[in-house]
Amino acid sequence: MATLFITCRWPDPLATFTYGTALRMRMFLRALHALGDPIDLLLFRPQDVPEDPSAPERIADEMRARWALPVRSVTVAPRQPRRPQATGLFGRYVLPAAGIGRQSAYAEMAGPSQRAAVEAAIVASVPQRIFIHRLNAMVPLLAMPRPAVPVFFDLDDIEHRAFARSINEPPHWRSKPLQRLQLPALVRAERQAAALAARTFVCSDADRVYLSERLRNNRIAVVPNALPVPAPAPPCAAPTVLFIGVYLYEPNRQAAERLAHRVWPWVRARCPGARLLLAGRHAELVHGHGAPPPGVQFLGFVADLDDLYAGVRVVACPIQSGAGTRVKIIEAALYGRPVVSTTLGAEGLQFDPARGEIVIADGDEAMAAEIVRLLGDPARAQAVGAAARSRALAAYSESAAIETALRNFRT
Repeated sequence: MATLFITCRWPDPLATFTYGTALRMRMFLRALHALGDPIDLLLFRPQDVPEDPSAPERIADEMRARWALPVRSVTVAPRQPRRPQATGLFGRYVLPAAGIGRQSAYAEMAGPSQRAAVEAAIVASVPQRIFIHRLNAMVPLLAMPRPAVPVFFDLDDIEHRAFARSINEPPHWRSKPLQRLQLPALVRAERQAAALAARTFVCSDADRVYLSERLRNNRIAVVPNALPVPAPAPPCAAPTVLFIGVYLYEPNRQAAERLAHRVWPWVRARCPGARLLLAGRHAELVHGHGAPPPGVQFLGFVADLDDLYAGVRVVACPIQSGAGTRVKIIEAALYGRPVVSTTLGAEGLQFDPARGEIVIADGDEAMAAEIVRLLGDPARAQAVGAAARSRALAAYSESAAIETALRNFRT
């Protein structure tokens, strides 16, 4: 007997597969491994990744070596080729409202070859359970007969809420509100997916309450985003601020641009020697990458997080869209660094500004003022960071999250 794990996240190379969703995927794989059954992975290769016959064995070997996961097999299947971009109001807004298989975020998983790949993987694995990582990987199962074994589903971000928020964010155009026509189909797909699953996992209790009420489903369970616990970073004397993220993710790109171009000028006016580090992959997508504002440095992917956080006094999280909980805040807290975040950025997390565990500031000038305050007061920065680490150790250690997942698998 085995667990069949299905995902559209592409973990090759595994050395750089370290962003929030990847770490959540690793946590669930470690929880499934703790059940004692072999793990078979079905991965759906992105369209821009060339086919490589050696990829399955290479990915399996890297997971065994880097993640200490005795993966039994890895199968790679293609996604559906992208259709030409629809034109006109009917093609751009009405057709996608018919179902998520016509929506750009999910159409690549809605073809007959994707269903056939899932069916073949079930036959080959003979699984005791199936784990579906995020909604796009669930799309083929929604068009198939219900599997004979339990299905566990990690929704992670509540997709319809993240999409609804994105409509209100820049860029704006006259017909953009018509994207709301897609929301009923997206909610319907989430409802169908949760009905199919023995357990649907979300990141926070606020998400559980929200989703349970809207989907009328009492099988929603909380498994928080969590990380292995690092040693706390030593105090940093330099006036350095960090934002970290993968900039293919639109909320991260928008947050980096807001921080660099709207918040940072206020900070530099008050702290002329301050530096802003923008770390993470695909930074070339961020406006200003080629000619950064004064004091701003793009680091790209950073492999050594211990070294990175040792040189940082404050972490900023000016997120204004998206859903789920931000692993970047948990990571900074575990390193003992104070975080200045928007209300939305800290949504669903247990860090309380009243207990001095996080600093909340929503406006550009307000965020700049709080960053300046922490840069100018090392003792306060250290106190907020210590309080954040204490809360993170209690709520967001990977070992505790794995135990929570195990209880749900065994129920």
